[in-house]
Amino acid sequence: MTIHLEEPADLLDLVGSPLGTTKWMKLSQQHVDLFAESTGDHQWIHTDPQRAARGPFKGTVAHSFLTLSLTPMFTSEVLQIRELTMAFTYGAGQGELLCGGASRLIGASHGVGDQRAADDIWCRIGVRPEL
Repeated sequence: MTIHLEEPADLLDLVGSPLGTTKWMKLSQQHVDLFAESTGDHQWIHTDPQRAARGPFKGTVAHSFLTLSLTPMFTSEVLQIRELTMAFTYGAGQGELLCGGASRLIGASHGVGDQRAADDIWCRIGVRPEL
């Protein structure tokens, strides 16, 4: 379910509240390979299914930063703001980046903090990818 807000200031009412959970996302080997190509991280645990099958996870493992990079998609699935001028990711805060053997991901989001500066609303939104 998506939460619909009129304006960014409405985020202040959601601090400490769950924002929701996304639908499951299928993370394919093609996703992993494209991420490896764009970052230059071609470590076998990510990109070599045959070798990874003999490794500790019995298959390839998604890059931790690939799962982190899905945060905007997860957030937009659970939260929409009609009068939003601009939104961007500013840092990653605390991240737990282990993602062993994932083929499906789901994001659980919650409002974790806020700061009001002049006409701007800064809201920290926590996203926890789950396998």
